[in-house]
Amino acid sequence: MVTGPKPLPPAPKGPALSKAEAYQRAAPATVFLIARDGNRFNTALGVIVKPTGVVVSDSRLMSGVEKGQVYAFQYDPSFAGDEDPLIFLRANQAKALPVQVVRMDAPNHLLLLQLPEPSPKQPYKSLDLYDVRSTTSVGADVIGLRTHGRQTLAMMTGSIMSMRPGAIETDPPLTIEHTGGPLLSATGRLLGIVTFSDKSVDTAGVARPVELLNSLLTGMTGTQVATPANTSPEPAAESRNSVEAVRIALGNALALKMDKRPALILHSEFIHSMAMRGRVPLRDIESLEFLSGLIATVTKDSPGKSKVVAELFPLLVTDKKGRAYRREGTKYNMVPTSDFGVVAIDDSNGMLFTTDNKRNLIYYDAEGKSWRPTHISPVSQVGVTDGKIYALLEDGRLMTSSFDGKDSLQLWPKLIKSGNVMASQGVMYLFDGDKIYRYRNGSWDNKLKPVAFAMQQLVMRGDSYYGLDLNGRVFSSVAQRYIDRDANIFKLWAIGRDLMVITKDNLRFYYSVEEDQWRPWTQW
Repeated sequence: MVTGPKPLPPAPKGPALSKAEAYQRAAPATVFLIARDGNRFNTALGVIVKPTGVVVSDSRLMSGVEKGQVYAFQYDPSFAGDEDPLIFLRANQAKALPVQVVRMDAPNHLLLLQLPEPSPKQPYKSLDLYDVRSTTSVGADVIGLRTHGRQTLAMMTGSIMSMRPGAIETDPPLTIEHTGGPLLSATGRLLGIVTFSDKSVDTAGVARPVELLNSLLTGMTGTQVATPANTSPEPAAESRNSVEAVRIALGNALALKMDKRPALILHSEFIHSMAMRGRVPLRDIESLEFLSGLIATVTKDSPGKSKVVAELFPLLVTDKKGRAYRREGTKYNMVPTSDFGVVAIDDSNGMLFTTDNKRNLIYYDAEGKSWRPTHISPVSQVGVTDGKIYALLEDGRLMTSSFDGKDSLQLWPKLIKSGNVMASQGVMYLFDGDKIYRYRNGSWDNKLKPVAFAMQQLVMRGDSYYGLDLNGRVFSSVAQRYIDRDANIFKLWAIGRDLMVITKDNLRFYYSVEEDQWRPWTQW
């Protein structure tokens, strides 16, 4: 006969705590969790619910890193900061506690973990489970713990907005920074654990009430997870993954030099280009001196990182004055007479294109080590793929030709007043106003009718594309649907077949085509 879990004991009566007292009670029972597998990792908070080191968190901690290792850091005010998690893990390896993943309740997004066995004289600080239904009602005051910076523990206050079976919603809403953290009553008792909902469905998290946690602890819900405890020391970044190390070092360097949003955008541009082995130009950098300083910081005393820069950094960049620079190894040299910031790279063969000071399109002859004219002029926009140039001229004509400018042909029957051209894997996209047209295999799709409407940005990979519409939602041509309807996306970048985005509130997310799932981008 199957019975339910043993009922929870009633919560001891006690006075309401001040906010400071509630924080001081909950913080020592809250841990920072890092799950990593190779160069992929996720982070979340976790709550110790038994003095023996039983921890409950959000199961999405393991999303995409199921075969990896989990580490925990107990609350320590000296950790407060916003350091990249992998750099933080390496620097504080001695204080990292190896964690055993025990049980996962996927429908409720809960994860049960076990810390190393504590000393009998020093049990873990915990937030024990009690029956708190009498204090869990709409309108009741609540306190939540969240991160404010990756290693900084912060507090929020609010009230219960609604109660649903298995979910407590609050006002203000629970955000991704609350993931895995505790939701407390005014008396400091644990009401639930925060799980962050699927981004494609909702932007707010919910707290899973203690009844669900009790079912997970007693084995009534969830499935057993077999993962070995991780006791091996963390290998050095240099020997493990230099590409990852460069991305992290670049992000940290940008964070010191720029405000958050511009730093995130520029870092994302680098990641996008590195994913294409440098065959995506980087536009509008502050100056060559700024770029050279970044490279010097990233590669300092590291041959492995220098090799990554020499192999993966953008082959062409432009500065804010419109001058173009070509990468040679880890150095960038200015393209003579370039002034207008028009650049393109053929994604199939790496051939470089830019315009000179008269807006003539020129290409780099790698064998002759010189720039040669294509006789296409005056050019305002250009895309190149599979040896074919697609150029939008200043007079509004859209032209195509071979890489050296021969066999030119006008593609569009009318002049284009404000548009852009993009090319990838033999396919060209014309962005005219907010409409998208696609040209492939020598003809226009839909007989010159748009393939997408009301778009403000497009990123593509051959036949497939992602579109950011005018409302801030993301459409996928592969899925043939909106994969994000939150209307809070600011900018997109293609990472292979997948997608990286920045939201309007400066958070980054990553969408996997294979998993059809969003997850936070945590690699800086």
